[in-house]
Amino acid sequence: MNVNVTDRYLSVEISDTGNGMHKKEIDRIFDRFYRVEGTEAKGSGIGLALTKELVGMHNGQINVHSEKGRGTTFKVRLPVTLQDLPDAIHLNKEPLPTPEAEAAELLPEAKENGAAIPLQAHEEVVLLVEDNHDLQGFIAEILAPHYKILTANDGVQGERMAFEHIPDLVISDVMMPKKDGYELCSALKNNTKTSHIPIMLLTAKAGQSNKMAGLTQGADAYLTKPFDADELLLRTKNLIAARKKIWEHFKSLDLSALPDLNLSSVDDKFLQKVIKIIHDNIDNELLSVEDIASKVGFSRAQLHRKLKALINKSTGQLVNDIRLNRAKAMLTKKVGSVSEVAYSVGYTNLSYFTKSFKEKFGVLPSKVETQKA
Repeated sequence: MNVNVTDRYLSVEISDTGNGMHKKEIDRIFDRFYRVEGTEAKGSGIGLALTKELVGMHNGQINVHSEKGRGTTFKVRLPVTLQDLPDAIHLNKEPLPTPEAEAAELLPEAKENGAAIPLQAHEEVVLLVEDNHDLQGFIAEILAPHYKILTANDGVQGERMAFEHIPDLVISDVMMPKKDGYELCSALKNNTKTSHIPIMLLTAKAGQSNKMAGLTQGADAYLTKPFDADELLLRTKNLIAARKKIWEHFKSLDLSALPDLNLSSVDDKFLQKVIKIIHDNIDNELLSVEDIASKVGFSRAQLHRKLKALINKSTGQLVNDIRLNRAKAMLTKKVGSVSEVAYSVGYTNLSYFTKSFKEKFGVLPSKVETQKA
């Protein structure tokens, strides 16, 4: 048995090493009076049905995974905060946290002069990697009125901080100890966690061959020292603004079809992997942000900032979009009833599904026009 408690949820996972069940049995074990073959003499067949009902009444979720001959695992998740419990039990209504506040909770803390400074939601972050402290301070002073600045003193520290904080832009010197700017650029551009981050290289070497060396490693811009403060600001602004074009690129794609496309870029493949995970678990109401992050080798905060940079959506928003789009497609094709469709895309609370569906599409799921032959 495993128990896990977060700020919002209590999760209990109970496993055994018994006989396990076939899939057809798993699909029915929460039906009232149903009993798995061979266990008819034990119990009345209402225990799990009642459990599911009670868990649902508290806006919780219960899920089961079982393999024949390998045992069974039940996982229950219950909310522990008033905001997540049903409205009927609230004595005093409190406003739900804003998306901005939720996003702020996901952001890691930045280190500045040894002190932890929490990053604000949606605040653009620039990582400055420069071993010359005077120049580092000068650049930071130029950018600080417009961006949150993180600093690193060499390429090794810069790489670690980039993985940890997932900044919106990296500005790096080329000549540095331990790992130079070219090596840092190559490392970040070839890692899924940081491949989307634009990189600007700073150098005193103005030759064409040096610029080509940086661009070959994936650098997005090259600025020669000494540089003008206004040019630095403009290039920084343009590189960060270019992320919006990436959002438009992914908006133009049919995300539901993305797992089946033959994509080449690191970012395309990453998003393809995330969406495939969601598709493969679309009927799992217990699928969490942590589950998805773990499957792609990210922390929760890293996944949040990566998806926000790529498609301007949080992980939760992406999951909901995919589930609701699948539901609409199923309803259009008249695959099943509203409740059957809701359960098949991971919603156990029908009223919540109906509310979410109407907010996204402007129509009740029961009013979706079916596709004509």
